[in-house]
Amino acid sequence: MANLEPRLRNLGCDKPHKLGGQIDTVYGDPLKKGHILLFQLASDAATGWICGDLGPVYVSIDAADMEAGNFDRVRAWLEA
Repeated sequence: MANLEPRLRNLGCDKPHKLGGQIDTVYGDPLKKGHILLFQLASDAATGWICGDLGPVYVSIDAADMEAGNFDRVRAWLEA
């Protein structure tokens, strides 16, 4: 299995799928002030997920909303 996964995975960019943490971007930090990264999804041929020009999809949330469990104002965008 350890040899199979790397052969199947074919990310369309050098940005990994990620939950939380530091955002991986080419063009600097696009997070709005006070926002944190919820997750990023890279284009990934192995899963059939291709987005835009192969840049990741980012989803962020205001830190105060995250603390309150309020997910109705998340922000999503593509890096193009």
